[in-house]
Amino acid sequence: MGRIKTDRFMRVSGHDGIWAAGDAALIPLVEQPAEDPSDYAPQTAQFAVREGRQLADNLIAKAKAESSSPSPIRRKARSPRSA
Repeated sequence: MGRIKTDRFMRVSGHDGIWAAGDAALIPLVEQPAEDPSDYAPQTAQFAVREGRQLADNLIAKAKAESSSPSPIRRKARSPRSA
């Protein structure tokens, strides 16, 4: 089964007033995502916690008629392996 496609604000594409986060959501980490899985948030608890915090901030902003923010979540760069 697929994931729910969202924009960087975690809004479900094509549905006003619906958001998704966590391992059910396909959240892009870049402005113009490609098919590369690294362009999207992975399905991990660590990312879900961060997504939840950002989504809560965005829902509060929406309720107050303020602007929301795109997900600031980024993958950490992997360090090169020792030879």
